[in-house]
Amino acid sequence: MQRTSLYEKDINDSYLYVDNFFNYSIKISADFYGKKSSNNKILFYNKNENKKSTLNIQIIPDTTIGGAYKSVEDIKTHILEQIENYENFTEEKVKISNNYWTEMTILYHYGNDKIKQNIFIIKRGDYFYMFTCTSPENEFDKTYDECEKMLEGYNEL
Repeated sequence: MQRTSLYEKDINDSYLYVDNFFNYSIKISADFYGKKSSNNKILFYNKNENKKSTLNIQIIPDTTIGGAYKSVEDIKTHILEQIENYENFTEEKVKISNNYWTEMTILYHYGNDKIKQNIFIIKRGDYFYMFTCTSPENEFDKTYDECEKMLEGYNEL
């Protein structure tokens, strides 16, 4: 299957990101620009260089098609192993646009910064769709709002 993705300017000062390979689309605030890091991962950076917030989308294959994870719990365990000194961790199920997501919030130190990260995961077919919002704690409320808007604009194609 040919992998194609595109951006289109939307009338609400946001962009529509369409991934025809993994069959989803999302709306991204015009405050962010996208940079693909691999076929299954794209990072959206804040255009304001003074802001360190990022939105990240990663599509992760499950073990039935050669991936490393069987469940959301496996992904959570791996994430917490990667963040050695986290200060706080919460997890809950949330409903956004008629989809139930696992939401994890992690507060940790990275260098001199206190970082807050929200991770939303949903299982669809043989893949986990993971949306991550990361920012310094003092920028987090605005980043979380952008992430929530992105998830509200998530559509399966």
